[in-house]
Amino acid sequence: MSLLGSLLVASPTMRDANFAGTVVLVCAHEQEGALGVVLNRPTELPVAEHLPEWSGRVAPPAVVFVGGPMQVEVAIAIATTAGDVAEWTAVVGDAGIIDVSSVPADASIARARVFAGYAGWDAAQLEAEVIAGDWLVVPATRDDPFDPDPAGLRRRVLARQTDNTRFYTSFPDDPRLN
Repeated sequence: MSLLGSLLVASPTMRDANFAGTVVLVCAHEQEGALGVVLNRPTELPVAEHLPEWSGRVAPPAVVFVGGPMQVEVAIAIATTAGDVAEWTAVVGDAGIIDVSSVPADASIARARVFAGYAGWDAAQLEAEVIAGDWLVVPATRDDPFDPDPAGLRRRVLARQTDNTRFYTSFPDDPRLN
């Protein structure tokens, strides 16, 4: 089963510091592996300073986000479009992933979020982590990648669930300290 377009919410027992407390949007999921971006790790680096051609297209906060520990020198974006854009691949609703270097200046990007790096999994690795309880898999909405308050995204995503996943909203960020 493909997890494309799903959110991975790090469980309270996640031990990998790269992902503790994160919400990851799965942007690709195939037999060979998976790719996603962390939605709630903003940096203080303004998009306007590093990618000025994107500055008028990004949703607030207008900073670069840490997409994950893989290839942090590579910038990718999640974007909604008002028309056809080459190199854009749908992820959830009208939001899709795009390589920021391939977008022409006149592309009809409605809103975007820019990420440095991404999260990557080898074949069957993500599935094994889900089975081990490292991730809670929940549906994404088209607005999740552009949430203006990334610090509260994890709790809001969990709170809107209608199953037992809601229970995790009351967990401390680090249950070992409880």
